[in-house]
Amino acid sequence: MRAVAIASQKGGVGKTTLALNISLALARRGWRTLVVDADPQGAISLSLKKELEVAEGLTEYAQGHKTLDQLILQTRIPELAFLPVGGIKGHRPSQIEIAQPVLDDLVEQTAENFDVLMIDTPSGLSGRTLHTLRSVDYVLVPMQAEPLSLRTLQGVLEIIAEIGDQTGLELAGIVLTMVQSRDEISLETVQEIWSLLPSEMVLEGFVPRDPAFLRASAHGVPVSLLSRRRPPSVASVFDRIAAELEPRIGLTQEGDDDIVHLLD
Repeated sequence: MRAVAIASQKGGVGKTTLALNISLALARRGWRTLVVDADPQGAISLSLKKELEVAEGLTEYAQGHKTLDQLILQTRIPELAFLPVGGIKGHRPSQIEIAQPVLDDLVEQTAENFDVLMIDTPSGLSGRTLHTLRSVDYVLVPMQAEPLSLRTLQGVLEIIAEIGDQTGLELAGIVLTMVQSRDEISLETVQEIWSLLPSEMVLEGFVPRDPAFLRASAHGVPVSLLSRRRPPSVASVFDRIAAELEPRIGLTQEGDDDIVHLLD
């Protein structure tokens, strides 16, 4: 199993959108994927279903109240499962400490049943996010296509490198988000990032700013499930990002055994 954290210094950069939609894309590509909502704000939980705001999950697991088997929710996609952030009665999830051994155990306990563990972390690189980074194999960093994001990137990379020296954490890549094709500053920032950073550091696939994401959140679905007949065109970006991510985190598809030729 590959354990991946989605982490960002800043909030509002599309971290939750990335975590949810990449998880679905990986599941559709055949990988048994568990997406974990570790953000006390419960952004993924609220995006999927309002009732999940009070559902039990990671918090109860951390307190030893229930096992993962009792808390993991299966979705309608067979390869995709979900662990809500949860919350103890009378407490907000942010008031419950998620200790390092809990996250280490989460990774260990899910390794047998899943190919990918995708964890959506709180904004900022401290506390629960820092614990998560020390427990996973890879980190994927969403980066908004604006000048301020570029100025904070150096600090993010230094923290990842420091943890990597201690635990072996690797940068799976940086994903540009909220790219505005008609905004000159946004496009200039994208070009500057691609020119400044090594090509192996920044994924070619990027997430544009699109109203479809707001509609998807309002309906509680990943963007590709907004319509069965004609999903928004923007949904295809996550399949491209998932395909790019696979070799970066060591996921390899089977060979050509499943290919069916028209003629013998």
